[in-house]
Amino acid sequence: TISYVPCTSCGNSCGQHQDAAFDPSASSTYGEVSCGSSHCYTNQCKSDRCYYSRTYAERSSSAGNIIEDHIQLSGMGSIPVVFGCELRETGEIYRQR
Repeated sequence: TISYVPCTSCGNSCGQHQDAAFDPSASSTYGEVSCGSSHCYTNQCKSDRCYYSRTYAERSSSAGNIIEDHIQLSGMGSIPVVFGCELRETGEIYRQR
């Protein structure tokens, strides 16, 4: 299982969703996950970046790079997270708000 969000670089390849796309350039803690990283649990690579691709039963799909960043949680400080930065959506994922 992987969590992913649309990224600003997705452009027209992602749908128009209720929440704004994640903008990696606005984060001072954002980082790409390289293919050799232990965080590259998909074992898929494109241009030495860790990559993911998921297709679901209803034929919708999501694909993009695996990235890492830190989030602030109340009372817990900064916590590192690894997630997908979508570069392409199709089907129901594209159409959902």
